[in-house]
Amino acid sequence: MFEERPNLVAEVERIVPAGTTVPPSLWLCGIDRESQTELVSLIADQPAVEAAEIVDRYPDECLVAVSWRPDTEAVLESILETDIVVLSVVGAKDVWRVKVRSRHRRAIADFQRRCREAGVRIELRSIRAHPGHAERVHEGLTDKQREALTLAYDRGYFSSPRRTSQEEIAEELGISRQSLGDRLKRGQKALIEQTLLDGR
Repeated sequence: MFEERPNLVAEVERIVPAGTTVPPSLWLCGIDRESQTELVSLIADQPAVEAAEIVDRYPDECLVAVSWRPDTEAVLESILETDIVVLSVVGAKDVWRVKVRSRHRRAIADFQRRCREAGVRIELRSIRAHPGHAERVHEGLTDKQREALTLAYDRGYFSSPRRTSQEEIAEELGISRQSLGDRLKRGQKALIEQTLLDGR
């Protein structure tokens, strides 16, 4: 589905885990409203998927609830059962990026092994020490929210008086003003939760 839609980005929605659960929802970004229904039907037809439906939509992105078939869910859960925390899963045309955290490198190696056993080709790109507070705050944001907030700051959107408008920033990012406004609000909400409410 990425080959025909080079701007498509799929991101697993971050949730607060309750037991061993498979993330149930995907944000599909970079597609217009007309293509969203078609793409979700394509996802629902995949062998690993039992059902898929749009639960929220915007002009260039939508939230899709996905139900996995039992055998696929078992494979996904076996991967998640390693001693790691999955921080984010983002897919685009050429690659899926998975960010994980663990106290032990052995657990990351076990995660790689389980992925290979499940037929998932994986390449380790980097290992970093435990992040400080600033990096933990960044992890509360999606890449698109961080990009929107950073650009808005650089262009003087948060200055007084403002030196730019949402329309100008949205045009520079190639998205609608409504989508930009939503990213800014969700990004600011995440920053408040991480900095003022101790991650709640």
